[in-house]
Amino acid sequence: MPNQLHLRNFFKVEKEEVPRPVIKYAVDLCHFGEDCAPGIIINDILNQKDKLLFMLGNYRLNDILFYLKDGNYEKIYDKEDLIILPNNHVKHRTYNFVFNHEYRINRPELTNYEFVRNRFDLKINNFRTMLSSQTMCIFIVFTENVDQLNLTEMLEWLSINKKNFHLMIFTSTHFNTVSHSKFCSILKLTKDYTTWYKVCCQGDKIAIYKEIYDKFINCLNQRNIQHDFPLEFRM
Repeated sequence: MPNQLHLRNFFKVEKEEVPRPVIKYAVDLCHFGEDCAPGIIINDILNQKDKLLFMLGNYRLNDILFYLKDGNYEKIYDKEDLIILPNNHVKHRTYNFVFNHEYRINRPELTNYEFVRNRFDLKINNFRTMLSSQTMCIFIVFTENVDQLNLTEMLEWLSINKKNFHLMIFTSTHFNTVSHSKFCSILKLTKDYTTWYKVCCQGDKIAIYKEIYDKFINCLNQRNIQHDFPLEFRM
């Protein structure tokens, strides 16, 4: 395994010589809210292409907890619970999830509903497979509201339903919460990640990504979580 990660797929380059290979790592990764930002690590940096639950949308951690405790995962695409918002995003009435990338809309219809439903079935199956696996899973959260997270109940649910896990929370904002759990880490970023998808300057984006990835790797090492991720990345 190389000790440096070459980050290319999110940046514009004049010529892409060889597509980046998709590597199956020894540790699973899971989007866990609160928006699309976990994809910085999972999709962009580590080039993981699995269809994962809680990606491509706004999923607040406390709402994810309510959904998980409810246990009816297929209800996520129940048509009776889907509301088309004025901005053409779709909101789930029960779980408060906002799908801002999934559905295509021709009011009042969701024109790709069956496609999205089938994709959610795949994501749900992948999620259930991950929970039942003995493989370590890192649940990755990006949030601006650490102090509002119901970490105690989330850690309780994960402890019951997933044997090997760690909850890794990234934030750019101040927080007072202290977690003493060996299963949870809260990582404070010095750079603001919240507009990462708008950053046009290649150098600025690399700086954001580098800080996030360095903290990710350092956290794994400090928690003695065995992994085979590259220790560094460079363009």
